[in-house]
Amino acid sequence: MKKILMIAVILIIISSIINAQDSDPDYNHGIDLYKAKNYKSALESFTNAIGNNKYNYSAYIYRAICNMNLCNYNKAHEDVDIVINNNFKLDWAYNTKGLIYQNQYKYETSIMYFDKAIEISSKYFTAISNKAFSLFNMKRYSESKNLLESIISLDSTYYSAHVGQRFIAEDIRDYLKAIEIYRYVIEKDKINKVALYHMAKVYIELSNLYTASKYLDQLYELDKEYTDYYNMRASIYIINDDYENAKLEYEKILSFNDRSYRTFLRLAYISRLQKNYDLAKEYFKKAYIINDDYYYFYVDRSFFNYELNNLENSLEDIKTAINLNIYNCYIHFLYIFFALQSSDKELKNSISLLRKDRNLFMENNWQVNLIDFFLNKIKSEELLKKAGDLRQNLCEAYFYIGTKYLMSNDKKSAKEYFKKCIETKTKNYIEYQLAEIYLEKN
Repeated sequence: MKKILMIAVILIIISSIINAQDSDPDYNHGIDLYKAKNYKSALESFTNAIGNNKYNYSAYIYRAICNMNLCNYNKAHEDVDIVINNNFKLDWAYNTKGLIYQNQYKYETSIMYFDKAIEISSKYFTAISNKAFSLFNMKRYSESKNLLESIISLDSTYYSAHVGQRFIAEDIRDYLKAIEIYRYVIEKDKINKVALYHMAKVYIELSNLYTASKYLDQLYELDKEYTDYYNMRASIYIINDDYENAKLEYEKILSFNDRSYRTFLRLAYISRLQKNYDLAKEYFKKAYIINDDYYYFYVDRSFFNYELNNLENSLEDIKTAINLNIYNCYIHFLYIFFALQSSDKELKNSISLLRKDRNLFMENNWQVNLIDFFLNKIKSEELLKKAGDLRQNLCEAYFYIGTKYLMSNDKKSAKEYFKKCIETKTKNYIEYQLAEIYLEKN
């Protein structure tokens, strides 16, 4: 009888906590601000809600997600840990913990927490989808695809799983498959902004700017503050060498999100292209203040330092980028490119790192080809044959063949291949940008 009374009391307490948080104006206002992506103001409202009710675990989690979006990762972890330590069966808390680690590129750790969320709720599709995304980022495509298919088999209307499948198709540059998946998603869900954005992105990759613009127009009608809409518009301007209009698109993002560190990096990139190095440096500083753990910050700054002949700093930036995201094989290739112009010791170290982590290129055939080329398992003729007529593959193939010629100190041949890389006009690819810098320097 005592046990029954105890359970009844606990249920009454839980019910009163839930009712209290639902009726809390600070909490509800925080939710509205969160939905509007006003994370700074939402933080304050959720803090007030927690002050009103220290058991309002939803407020802790929402505050954690806001801090995560503002790159305040330590504070985000602290809030989720409070929830987990007091309510260890809350699947939402474990999923959020996994998301924070995912945003920090700590994919193995994120999977561990997604698994705990799934263990509590076996049909928690969001956690399963998030786990698939971490596996995708680790290049474990088969496992990621299997998880997404398991979601679709249980609920064919869960379009995030379909969109997740396109990540795999797009990453291995099977663009026709990616378009097929996006088209299916958009037919079922005409307001799916992620699918519309990526449909436009794929068409830009295929140089079909007219069709890309049509999907971007649809996206703009749905959400005039969708960051990637402006990023794609800027990409089109950059392809057409219209840097001033590209800058205007990025500045529009800052008008509603002044903490978009990726936007500051892109503005630094354009300033560097325009040889305005002082302005580029200012944008780098702003990006760094917001988030010094974003690996692409160090990749971009390595370009900046290389162009200014600060090779030693370029190397250090690339090493930092690798430490932040060891799974991006292209960063390893950039390390080789900078290292071979530095010293034999650095070059041997960069090649050793490439050999060491086989997980870099698991299941991605194009990456396997590139790495095999660097490790002298295939020749340049075979690499170009495997690249086919896809500009993106050819851009990378020409650049890395040129890099191999640099490794043998044949600068004349290296320049010829870097010129071929430039001829692909894939301006959004880091290989194109580095080839351009190298040719300018030499």
